[in-house]
Amino acid sequence: MQDLNETTVTHLVVGMSPTAAYRLVPLAVSRLMRRRPKLTVRLVEAGKPMLMADLLAGATDMFIAMKNPSEVLPGIVITDLFSDEFVLMVRAGHPLTALSPPLGPKALGGFGWVLPDIGGILRMRFDEWLQREGVPLAGNVISTASISATKALALTSDRIAAGPVHAFERELREGSLARLGGTWSTMQREFSLYRRAQAEDPPIVVLFLSMLRELLREIPSLQPLKSPIGPSS
Repeated sequence: MQDLNETTVTHLVVGMSPTAAYRLVPLAVSRLMRRRPKLTVRLVEAGKPMLMADLLAGATDMFIAMKNPSEVLPGIVITDLFSDEFVLMVRAGHPLTALSPPLGPKALGGFGWVLPDIGGILRMRFDEWLQREGVPLAGNVISTASISATKALALTSDRIAAGPVHAFERELREGSLARLGGTWSTMQREFSLYRRAQAEDPPIVVLFLSMLRELLREIPSLQPLKSPIGPSS
């Protein structure tokens, strides 16, 4: 990894959570490299604790992951990027699709689930949401951080899948998956870009941020967040 203050950076390491890895970051990197064809990029997909450890150790230049509103990170710049909605989905023809919406929480009882992986902030927030909304959760739960695994399980079983709407846009639009509408409240998540604090943002970081901003205006399911480029308070 090079000093990002150089105007001729040739190598960039970007960390990303599974949600950011699914669409936004790969598209942004592709767009960035059209502007900087001599650039080489390494993409690292991992959970936030590992991404943060790599950033602090200097192994990555930046990463994108879900923001924890209560986190205080001295020496780290946090730039808010987007929010997305976490939704409940089932396969086409699932028994729940035959019921008239909006569904009540009790209607979800008795089905297996595909949920975010155990131990992460997303799973903790989702468990709190389930308890707050009174949604019954059977013991038949598969936990995973994989978007592709969640899709496969939802499409081939009667499990209820929980996932970010933008990662399932195609299946929801084509009808192979159906979004469950209910009396429960929606769950929004916010994602931010994390990098080490410097006196001035390096040109390559500014350019990459502009690529991300462009894409966020083009992906309807991701809601851009306004955030100044500057140190975390």
